Amino acid sequence: MRKWNIASTIIIIGFTIIILVNMGFNIFGKVGKFWQNSFLDIMQLLILLVVSFSLVQMQNRINRKIEKLDVIIDKIQEKLLDEKLIRIGNENECLKTRIKLLSISNLLEYIKKYDKKIDNEMNSIIEQMDMLNMLVFDHIEDKDFIKKSEPRIQFLIYNMVDKLDGIHLKL
Repeated sequence: MRKWNIASTIIIIGFTIIILVNMGFNIFGKVGKFWQNSFLDIMQLLILLVVSFSLVQMQNRINRKIEKLDVIIDKIQEKLLDEKLIRIGNENECLKTRIKLLSISNLLEYIKKYDKKIDNEMNSIIEQMDMLNMLVFDHIEDKDFIKKSEPRIQFLIYNMVDKLDGIHLKL
């Protein structure tokens, strides 16, 4: 990605130099009719060049932003679908479960702050994540309750994954 930006910048600078040399020939020298362009024609070319370069760079920034969001959404989905996401048992496993769920919550908040056009979908996903966190955090020591709540936990997880897929399509 960085190499393309450098290459495109060099090409744009090259074209600008050619246009400026053309302008110089037009002003100071008498070269054939091919090189005799009006000052307005040359300025139009320069303006067109600068505007098109700016638009391409702006689109590149938008595309990079979308790529970053896609990567974060993929990470969240991967973490949510991990079989070892919710483990109960000894204290160490409970701590790992809490850390994983908090990590997912943090990533969801980052996405919400990053792009406002998916705000409604993210609010719904964050609300479901909060329900999952409350369900697991409040009863993480109670193995029987967690086992009985397995269908509800799976429903919340798969619903969040599906909504994240919808966000992928919306981006």
